[in-house]
Amino acid sequence: MPTYGYELAQAVKDGYLVDFLSVESSLKFIEQRIVYDELSEGDRET
Repeated sequence: MPTYGYELAQAVKDGYLVDFLSVESSLKFIEQRIVYDELSEGDRET
C-alpha cells in the first residue's frame, strides 16, 4: 500500500503518463426514446 500521493498532472509532467481527452457522446436510442419494436424492418437491420 503506497504511503504517498502521486497526482495525475505530476505524472504527466514527469513523462510517466500521457494526458487524456474525455469525449462524451449521446445515443439516439436514449435521446429520442426509440423503441426497437416500433422501428421499421430496414431500421432494425441497420
